[in-house]
Amino acid sequence: MTQQDSILTVGSAAARPGERATGWLPLGTRPDGTPLGIPVVVLNGSAPGPRLSLIAGVHGDEYDCVEGLRRFLAGIDPADLSGSIVATTQANPTAFEYASRHNPIDHLDLNRSFPGRDAGFLTERVGAALSSAFIESADYLLDLHSGGMVLGLVPFVGFDDTPGEVGEASLRLAKATGIETLYASVPFKNVLRLAAAERGVPSILVEIGSEGRMKEHLADYAAATLRRVAVGVGVLPGEPATTARFRVVRAASTGEFLHADNGGFLLHAVELGQIVEEGDLLGRIVDPFGDELEAIHAPHAGFIAELRTIPATRIGDWTYAVLPVVGELTATAELAEMRSFA
Repeated sequence: MTQQDSILTVGSAAARPGERATGWLPLGTRPDGTPLGIPVVVLNGSAPGPRLSLIAGVHGDEYDCVEGLRRFLAGIDPADLSGSIVATTQANPTAFEYASRHNPIDHLDLNRSFPGRDAGFLTERVGAALSSAFIESADYLLDLHSGGMVLGLVPFVGFDDTPGEVGEASLRLAKATGIETLYASVPFKNVLRLAAAERGVPSILVEIGSEGRMKEHLADYAAATLRRVAVGVGVLPGEPATTARFRVVRAASTGEFLHADNGGFLLHAVELGQIVEEGDLLGRIVDPFGDELEAIHAPHAGFIAELRTIPATRIGDWTYAVLPVVGELTATAELAEMRSFA
């Protein structure tokens, strides 16, 4: 990414102040000689301000935020911006081509491959290209996801539950979305958010949509969410939207998901967004004759943030995310206040 004489260049996209440009981050060629690259959109504002990086499509089977980002970008006049927006709606092109969470070329998960390697496997090269273009010069970064083929989820925002300026800014960024459920978490090895945090860039994980489908109302919701964030950080003019109270959840010490001990047909006893108590029945896995192989119970009280929506289940598959509710935040509460929750 370069900026000379106020021209903002990302890959082959170069935008003057008040202009929009599209282009590509080149990765190389496919076996048939055709080019392979990552599409980029650059909106260069007419006034100085922060740089907002928006990445969608890290997993190739997640669509609502991809379309939401596209709609958000289409509705912006770059002349209205103070600062700039750099975005990709298809961060993982080969995974998108095969509608797959993982890159089918090297079978790697892009969100376990950051900050990437310039001379590594294809997925690692994608990670390196994204890190260079979207993190290094960013002031804020949003990693946009959906539930993919197998999961349903309640919209939520993951923020960095870490001490210091980056964690505080991540919480403010999360609240700017207006999404009610905030997921306090520490980014783990090789995810995009950790790569951003290590470079001092506040970031959040936005999860909207699920089940490998694109739903019109959720794409519109994602677009509206992005506009709220852009206003909140000062890239777009307007009065920041506020949400009166936020639910704060955190993964249990055993992890985010419960995993199946048996393969079979999964039948739910709960719904997304439901509050459950320790010991409550979440679902049952049955065999081809309907006989119960496994009853899945809540290991602790919590909020059903995600659940498997494909009945066909194998040993070890994700089934439910039961996230303990650790408290509430007001629109003005800060991270230190959140940490006081037991």
